[in-house]
Amino acid sequence: MVDYLYSLDYDDGAKRSNPSSPGEPDIEPPPEETKGETERPLIVNTRVYAIADKYGVAALKLLSASKFESLLTGHETKEVFFATIREVYSSTPSTDRGLRDPLVRTIFSNMAHMMSVPGFTSVLEEVGELSIDLLRAVVKNEGMGRAAVETSAFCNSCRRRYTAARSEHQLRSKIFTIGDQEGW
Repeated sequence: MVDYLYSLDYDDGAKRSNPSSPGEPDIEPPPEETKGETERPLIVNTRVYAIADKYGVAALKLLSASKFESLLTGHETKEVFFATIREVYSSTPSTDRGLRDPLVRTIFSNMAHMMSVPGFTSVLEEVGELSIDLLRAVVKNEGMGRAAVETSAFCNSCRRRYTAARSEHQLRSKIFTIGDQEGW
């Protein structure tokens, strides 16, 4: 924080470059780095954000959030990424969305990949608030437009039951009955 007060910037230890696949977290270990978990840029930015919040330095809080978000799709190990999740959710209140929202957006937009990463479901169990935030993102279809929903349906016209992907608009139509419920 002292560095920031003198220079309006701080060194988080990140080597800023373009990730191998933009938008998808690259959670494979970088070959040459030997930093401990607590020295990783994502963790550093999370802690700077918490300190800036504690001391009311709004500009530092915005800067650390910006640096944090720019590193989310960078090259980190899964252990560091999981530690970052834990740090964000333990060091920020649920009403402060500055780090939580970018983290949730990144995970949500890569959910299929994240679910295949060993240990991710354990993190979801451990950090219950993240699970709730991801569920909210699913409900809002945040970042995906309106996703198609696949469900069993009953057509009131032909009286047949079938499973098909339909848009939200079609699901809200009075033509369909879902399960034993009338259309919405």
